[in-house]
Amino acid sequence: MKKLALITNLLFMLVISLCFFATKANAQSISSDIFTITINGAALNATNGLNITVSFTGGTAELDKGVSFKANGAAQLLTDINSATKLITVVWTGAVTDGKATITGKIKAGSKTGNPTLSVVKVEAAGGKDITTSVTSQATISSSTPTPTPSATPSPIPSATPSATPLATPSATPDKNKPGLTLKGPDNLLLTSGRLNFFKLTATGANFTTTSKCTISVSDDTLAKVKPSSFLLNQSRNKKIILVRIPSLTVAEFIRDGLEDVLTVSASCTNGAEDEIDVVISSGASSGK
Repeated sequence: MKKLALITNLLFMLVISLCFFATKANAQSISSDIFTITINGAALNATNGLNITVSFTGGTAELDKGVSFKANGAAQLLTDINSATKLITVVWTGAVTDGKATITGKIKAGSKTGNPTLSVVKVEAAGGKDITTSVTSQATISSSTPTPTPSATPSPIPSATPSATPLATPSATPDKNKPGLTLKGPDNLLLTSGRLNFFKLTATGANFTTTSKCTISVSDDTLAKVKPSSFLLNQSRNKKIILVRIPSLTVAEFIRDGLEDVLTVSASCTNGAEDEIDVVISSGASSGK
């Protein structure tokens, strides 16, 4: 009987040990991470959009596409991420009532090296107004539930490809010192009745050694209006936010007739830099055809 009891105790300890090591191994295998940015300040109550520039210290990581925005009194309209410049853009309808907004997104799986810490570098309100010193911000990174497949060795390979392509183009040897312009914005805009229908574009200049005047135009000025229609860029102020608004009469026509159209927004500067972007404008009825 004593021998049987001893064997039973040894088997029990063995099972407990195996469970311990299995739990420890899972905790070290992280497939992806989630970041959360909380911004507080009365300046949020007076705007309907934010540009948030972030940075990583203690390691590197890449922001993944797709973020969500939450705030009392406001509803998310559109969001965008520029992983190359680490710029997060959120636009909402309504008005923030308590001076607090939360933005949540993901770190691209396989892109993290070291133990990076996320921090907010700059916060801009709608129109490009710098409100960094008027608000407080807190950024955190938390691990999501691990799964074996994303953490496998091949996963960093596809994540490296999209980040390398846009960085290689402006730094190519033949055009190293040539001025360049990049327009970033959403791929589409779904028109909604009873709301302001608009989207934002970010114009970023590169190698602007002198101040240059840039002009914005659209393929159909009855479909959209831009503000501002012209602006100045230089080496120290190389970014500009452009608001593209769809007139209410156009919105009503699109929704009534279920229309869809492609709007081309073009930008050209006096130093020869230029770029354009296509945005699909559609109604809920057209998307269901």
